[in-house]
Amino acid sequence: MKKGTLFGFVLSIFVILTTLCYFIYIIQQYATNQIEPNFRSQSFINDGEIDIPLNSDLVAFKFDYGDNTDLYKANSKNKTYLVYYAFFYYQKLNKYDNIMLPVFECTNSKLLGFYCLDLSVITNTTLILNTQENILSQIQLYTYGCLDVDNLKKTVPDNCATQKEIDHMVNGINAAFKLKLLTSQYNTQTQENEHNYRNVLIYTVANQQIVTQIKAQKQITSVKQGLIVQTQTQYSSPISYTQSDQPIDRTYAANYIGIASYNCLVMYMDEIVQQIQIQYPSLPQVFAFINSIFTFLMLLGILGRAVSQFSIKKDFFILFLKNQYQDTYLQFMKEKQIQNAEKEKGKEKYVEKNQQTFAQNCYAQQQKQNQILGIQGVEEGGGEEIKRFEEKESDRKIYVPNFRSKYKHCLDSETASQFNSNIIDKDNQQPKGFGVAVVQSDELSNKMQHDCSNHENQNDKYGLNNVTQQLNTQISKFYQAQDSVIQQYQQGHGELLNSQFTEENYQCYPYKSSLLQSQFKKQSTLVSPSNYQSKLQQQIKKSVSLNTQIVKNIEEKMKNMENIQNKKFSDKLNEFIFKMRQSFQKEKRASWRIKKKLAQTNRVLNKQVIGYIELRQRSLVFEKSNYACL
Repeated sequence: MKKGTLFGFVLSIFVILTTLCYFIYIIQQYATNQIEPNFRSQSFINDGEIDIPLNSDLVAFKFDYGDNTDLYKANSKNKTYLVYYAFFYYQKLNKYDNIMLPVFECTNSKLLGFYCLDLSVITNTTLILNTQENILSQIQLYTYGCLDVDNLKKTVPDNCATQKEIDHMVNGINAAFKLKLLTSQYNTQTQENEHNYRNVLIYTVANQQIVTQIKAQKQITSVKQGLIVQTQTQYSSPISYTQSDQPIDRTYAANYIGIASYNCLVMYMDEIVQQIQIQYPSLPQVFAFINSIFTFLMLLGILGRAVSQFSIKKDFFILFLKNQYQDTYLQFMKEKQIQNAEKEKGKEKYVEKNQQTFAQNCYAQQQKQNQILGIQGVEEGGGEEIKRFEEKESDRKIYVPNFRSKYKHCLDSETASQFNSNIIDKDNQQPKGFGVAVVQSDELSNKMQHDCSNHENQNDKYGLNNVTQQLNTQISKFYQAQDSVIQQYQQGHGELLNSQFTEENYQCYPYKSSLLQSQFKKQSTLVSPSNYQSKLQQQIKKSVSLNTQIVKNIEEKMKNMENIQNKKFSDKLNEFIFKMRQSFQKEKRASWRIKKKLAQTNRVLNKQVIGYIELRQRSLVFEKSNYACL
C-alpha cells in the first residue's frame, strides 16, 4: 500500500533538484575539462631497446663565470678563455664511432646565451640503449682551457688568455658549468604535451677534472580521450635526469688518461622507463556518475516509505476509531478541548496579569502627578458633589396615597348569592375553549416526544438537517398552542373580573366588593382555573425542558460529527492520540526492561542459592564420611 505524504513530496522534490543541479555541475566540469582523468603510472626496468629522439635543442650548455662575468664580457672579444668540444659516441657490439659535433649559439628564445649541438652530421638521430644487443650511444661534452692540448684537443686558438687568467675564471666564486636538458610531459589540464628545460650545475676547480654522468630517463605517455569512441595517442620524451659527479686530478688525467679538460660530461639513457596511462571520461561515463548519484539519493526513499507506512497505519487507526469506537474518539476530543481551554485560560491569565501590572503602574504614576494638585481638586469636587445631591433631593416628588371613602349601605345592598351564581356561570363557560387548547397542547407535546425518539433512531437515514427542521416546526406549533391557551385563559378571567368588579360597583359598594373578592377566591380554588393553570404550566415546563434537552442532544451530536469530519481538528487530535500512544509504548518498554532485569537478577540469585545448597550438601556428606571413619 502506498500513500502520498508531505514528507515524501518534499523528499521527491529534493532528490529531483539535487540530481538536476549535479547534472548541470558535471556537464560544466566536463565542458571545461575540470574532471580529473584516470591516471596510472608505473616505473620498470627495461633491458630492451630504449631510445629518445635527438635534436639540436636537447642539450644546451655554457660556462657561468659568476663574479667574473663583467670581466669576461669586457675581454671576451679580445681573449678566449674556454673552448668546448662535443662528440657523439655510438657503440654496437665491438664496433664504435666517436663523431665530433659542431657547436653553435642556440637560436631558441628559451636558450639565449647557450650553445647547442649540430646533429646534422650524424645519421642515427636517437639516443639509444639496448643491453641485450650491447648497443649504446652517448653525448660527450668537454670544457677545455684555451691553452690545453691532449688526445682530443690538438689545436690552440690565436687569441688565448694566459693560463693564470683562465684559472682565475674557473676558480671564480659561483663559477660553474651550466646545462639545460629538454624534458617533455603531458599536461592533463590543457591536454597538450608541454616542453620545458631542467637546469644542471657543475662546479669546477682549476686543478681538478670533474667527471659528470647524466642518465636520461624515458617517459611513455598514453592518452585516451573522446566523447563516445575514444582514441589513443602516445608521447615519448625524456622526463628526468640523474646526475653524478666525480672529481679527478687534472694533471693525473692529462698524463695517464690523455684528457686535460676542466669538465667531462657524459649523457646516456637510463634503464628505468616510466609508463603513464591517462584516460579521460567519456560522455556515457559522465552520465553514469549522474545515475549513481540519483541511485544514491533514491535510497532516501526508504525513509519516505517508512513515513508513508506510519501515516497509513495512523489513518487506519483513526478510521477505526471514528467508525467503530466513536465514544472513545469523542472522549479524546473532549480531553483535547479541555487542554486547549486550559491553555487559553493560562494565556488569558497571563495577559490579565500584564494588563493589571500596567494599569497599576499607570495609576501609580498618575497618583504621583496628582499629589501636588490633589487637595484643591478634592475640595472643589466635594463641593460640586454636595450641590448635585441637594438638587436631586429637591427634585424628587412626594406622592401621598389617595383612599376613597366607602359607605355602609353600599356594602349591605348586594348579596353574596348573585356573586356565586355569576362565578359559577362564567366558570362553566370558560373551560370549553380552554380545555380544547390544553388537549391540543398535550397532543403536540406527545407527538414531539414520539417524533424526537424516532428521529434519534433514524439520524443516519434522513440526516441531521431534516431532523432539526422538523423539530423546529413542531416546537413553533407547540409554542403557538401554548400562547393560545394562555390568551383564552386570560380573556375568560378578564371578562369575569370586569363584570363583577366595575369601577362603579367598586366605588358604590366597597363593602360588597371586599366580600365578593373573598368569595371569588374561594370559588376560584374550587372551580379550578388556578389549579388547571398550575397543572398546565407544569406540563408546559416539562415538555419545554424535554424538548430543549432533545435539541441540545441533537446539536451536541451534530457538533461532534462536525468535529469528527473537521480535518484540522482531527489532525490535532490524531497528534494528541499518537503522542499518548507513544508515551504509553515508552512506559511499556521501560516496564518490560525492568521486568527483564528482575528476571535476570532472580536467575542469578537462584543459581547462587542452588550452588550454596549443593556446597552445603557436599560439606555435610564430607563431615559424615569423616565421622564414620572416626
